[in-house]
Amino acid sequence: MLLTKNVLHAALGLLLSFFSIAAFFAMAGADFLAVAQVVIYVGGILVLLMFGIMFTHKKEGEGLLVGHKNKFWGLFITLGVVGFFTYLILNSNFSNSALIQSDITIAKATTQSIGFKLMTDYVFAFELVGILLLIALIAATFVAGKEEN
Repeated sequence: MLLTKNVLHAALGLLLSFFSIAAFFAMAGADFLAVAQVVIYVGGILVLLMFGIMFTHKKEGEGLLVGHKNKFWGLFITLGVVGFFTYLILNSNFSNSALIQSDITIAKATTQSIGFKLMTDYVFAFELVGILLLIALIAATFVAGKEEN
């Protein structure tokens, strides 16, 4: 993502980054956060960003390119981050990790417990937030559709 001049290719690199973060959440046992990552960031923000990139008018003969004259800063930073994470992984003690121990039972899905809490203990707050979002959607539609004289 750091080494490309094409903005659309950078957005596709961001897509890969968002899916990687969702995979980390899934491997950590946080299935709700993994699904929320995909729905919110990939399904909402990244799609909006890509539509903005593709619908942006460009001048004739010019492409949507960004970049700096010196490309090696991005490569230097990327290699530094990869080296740092490689050092952390090689020097970590994974013998106490909950993912490796076989005597630990698999935890219940977090999505089920979050949904149960939302529909029992926090149902009033959940409904109130839903009503407030509906009011905001109606107000945004009203403001966007208002014609100026």
